[in-house]
Amino acid sequence: MNKNPIIIIGYSGHAWVAIDAFQQAGGQVVGYCEREEKKVNPYKLPFLGSEDILKEDQDQAYFVGIGNNTIRKSVMLKMHRRASIIVHPTAVVATLAKVCDGVLVAARAVINPLAMIGRGAIINTGAIVEHECVVENF
Repeated sequence: MNKNPIIIIGYSGHAWVAIDAFQQAGGQVVGYCEREEKKVNPYKLPFLGSEDILKEDQDQAYFVGIGNNTIRKSVMLKMHRRASIIVHPTAVVATLAKVCDGVLVAARAVINPLAMIGRGAIINTGAIVEHECVVENF
């Protein structure tokens, strides 16, 4: 998992789960990007504007916290670089499992040996991905 400070793209349910997991793993979230500033801000994060600001700073780590697979895919493909991986500290990821960029592995999830988790996938709370299973991109 990337321990560099990240910016979250999207700021509702899925993003909040990702933020919590990242913070519990010792990471820092510096702000969020959205179409407009949200009225509900449970993590008291600064609103940074649209994700276009990330195109200007190619070194800034980010995670797309958008639950809709189609929208998450569209945003990630526009970024032209790898998104951070977030793994909750209570999750178990086997050393022989492959986890691609932009993946959230939520609390108490298990990914067993030789499983492959595709780009931008969500392994939600308590999920189990058994040995040799493949979860496709997005």
